Amino acid sequence: MHPSDHPLLVITSITGLDAARALARAMVEQGLAACAQLQAIESVYVWQGKLCQGEEQRILFKTRVGQQAALEAAIRALHSDELPALYVLKPDAMLPEFADWIARQTGG
Repeated sequence: MHPSDHPLLVITSITGLDAARALARAMVEQGLAACAQLQAIESVYVWQGKLCQGEEQRILFKTRVGQQAALEAAIRALHSDELPALYVLKPDAMLPEFADWIARQTGG
């Protein structure tokens, strides 16, 4: 497997199910992610000195190293938050055939 084809999990959260669905669909349709999974969460955090709490949708994007920068840029361009939560996990192990599917779906 070429290094740019190694799988990554890119995670963000966003307010509103419709916004989450739109963001997930856009990333998959553009070939930046092979899959996007949505999950309802509740977040508690401090923003600009104010305690905030609210319902959000967590989105887990399955992608590959070669698409990381483009996926992150596209998420930031479409995200409604001034500073979106955006982080990347590198799986220690993954079924090789599944990793190959992710690579193929994202242009690898």
